Amino acid sequence: NQALCECECISPFCHDMNGDCTNPSNSCGGNKWTQCTRGVNCPWWQNALKAESCTTGPDVPLGLWEIYSTEKACCNTNFAYSEFCDAEPGVIVETTTSPTATTTLEPTSVSTQEY
Repeated sequence: NQALCECECISPFCHDMNGDCTNPSNSCGGNKWTQCTRGVNCPWWQNALKAESCTTGPDVPLGLWEIYSTEKACCNTNFAYSEFCDAEPGVIVETTTSPTATTTLEPTSVSTQEY
């Protein structure tokens, strides 16, 4: 949670005495995101029902271990070279090439002229 500058636990886990999300008590005081606004301050997670997409909302599905504060963070982490995830409707996305296993840059010539 960037606004509170703290990590939030995903139910059923709650903060332990050290602030880590290791306590599976499911009694953290309720859903922290019930009043969130989709696309503004709700958590984001990988959408298992739609390829190369992330979704948001107040109810994080059980069994998730990773949530993100923005759609961009979710997409960049899970679908780094996607043309679809986090793409604005109607905007043509300029694609980048995936990393290669070998160097693809040509060596530049070095001038031997002295100054």
